[in-house]
Amino acid sequence: MKHLIRKLKRAVFDLDPSYHDMFEDAGAQKAGGDYLKVIERALEARFGTSKVTILDAGCQAGRLLIPLARAGHRMIGVDRSAFSLRRAQGHAHEARVSVELHKGDILKVNRWVSRKSVDAAICAEVLYLVKNFPGHLTRLKETVRPGGLVFISHRPKVYYAAKALDEGRPGLAETIASNTEGPSPDGIYHNWQTPQELNELYTDLGLKILELVPIQERTWSLPPGLSLDHKVEEALSSVRAGDGAYRIPDYLLVVARRP
Repeated sequence: MKHLIRKLKRAVFDLDPSYHDMFEDAGAQKAGGDYLKVIERALEARFGTSKVTILDAGCQAGRLLIPLARAGHRMIGVDRSAFSLRRAQGHAHEARVSVELHKGDILKVNRWVSRKSVDAAICAEVLYLVKNFPGHLTRLKETVRPGGLVFISHRPKVYYAAKALDEGRPGLAETIASNTEGPSPDGIYHNWQTPQELNELYTDLGLKILELVPIQERTWSLPPGLSLDHKVEEALSSVRAGDGAYRIPDYLLVVARRP
């Protein structure tokens, strides 16, 4: 019932007090700044000062879409939420930039974006939520011209392993370490990967990883008196910072090129 009321408020009154607008939220903006530094650096390295066409898949309210449009790039945003797209359009109007927006699923992105028609594709903080993430990646790759770039964020395996350990659930941490998808500590479906697993995934899709950048790292310490399964220990070893501390990123941003 609450979900229905929320949908009605959005549709009739264009109102949702609980909506997390990532363009306006300070925390989301901080992470957005981290993404933009990497994206802008990679775009300059590949295209110089040229302004290019970029797809932002799962653009939400325009956290990355609007700043890149301000920088002069032609931006195409796709999102499943009409409410999010209205927010994005409002932010674009306030910023006095033009963006092209489409409502729909990433798997159907070719309805609005032709194959090999964009110079870069972005998908931030979306694919870890969907079961057919390789299929979504394939669709995004298909939109990019040969030589173009993709910027995709993924949840690292250590993120959910550490969260499970924090909650006193070492068994779940072991399950997470042994798999790449399933129920997370949040109790719903998520997927997660190690850097090696991401390399294998992108290689299989014919994409060459140029960078793998941690986003929003935080220091985490192992709860006292907890012994680790060897697979959990192996997963955490890549982010060990010394003195029992670890540097856990919220996301890993893949920068890859389509040959």
